[in-house]
Amino acid sequence: MVLRRPRSGHIPLAVYRINYRPPGIAPPRSSSIKRSSPNCTPFGENGYLATAFIILLCGDTHSRKRRYKFTKWPPSTTNRCWTLLGFLSTIGLIDKCFLSAASKIGTRPMVGHRIVVTGMAGAGKSTFSRVLSAKTGLPVICLDLHSWKPGWVRVPEGELLEKQRILLAGERWIVDSNDVNNDLLFERADTFVVLATPWWICSWRAFKRGIRRPRDIQLPTGCEESLSQRLRDEWGIVWRNWRNRISVRDRDFNLASRCRSLMQVHILSSKNEMAEFADRI
Repeated sequence: MVLRRPRSGHIPLAVYRINYRPPGIAPPRSSSIKRSSPNCTPFGENGYLATAFIILLCGDTHSRKRRYKFTKWPPSTTNRCWTLLGFLSTIGLIDKCFLSAASKIGTRPMVGHRIVVTGMAGAGKSTFSRVLSAKTGLPVICLDLHSWKPGWVRVPEGELLEKQRILLAGERWIVDSNDVNNDLLFERADTFVVLATPWWICSWRAFKRGIRRPRDIQLPTGCEESLSQRLRDEWGIVWRNWRNRISVRDRDFNLASRCRSLMQVHILSSKNEMAEFADRI
């Protein structure tokens, strides 16, 4: 796509990218300005901002010249406006690059060695925990597998608490559950991750799981599942997610606010945020 240069010689900011020609090299036959590759300027990927800023700072330019000749000083009011915008944009790019570099070289890691991942049913806790495990090498503990005895008999609350104490006694783990005891959470965990996935997305995932359960989902030992039972359990989550959409969110956010002074807390509300979080580890 070729964009022609305006007759006035002004280069609108964030619209045109300037083709860079080193001194001593003959200009190409076409004098048009193109949307070229990110390396077309000596300023890198966003070089058109910095280049436009330098040119506009010095005033109007000859449009027919490949090497720019400054003809007007002081710059006009229009040029001053473009200069201000260019300066602000350049500062924004510098700030963005600084934050990106700081996130990579920061001394404090984003996650520790004892991570609790919680969220609404269908939020993606198991999938996200496996991704974290692949990144960090920490083993995943799914508390749901320890909450049932053979034949789908619920483990008593006191026995389940004792099991949690044993499982969380180690120094390296990722717990995938929304039923972790709060006292154990405050005492043992060093990272708390809340998956705040919207309830309608969680419900849609549960609805699909009822029709066809993914192969990577494990069932508790000695617990078999029929089609009717799976439909009843998974489609029941759809109703419960809608009914508890506000209470579950408030519970998770209140728990996160209590944990901020004790550990690292991360709240991720979309699939893209989860992917970006995993990429930064």
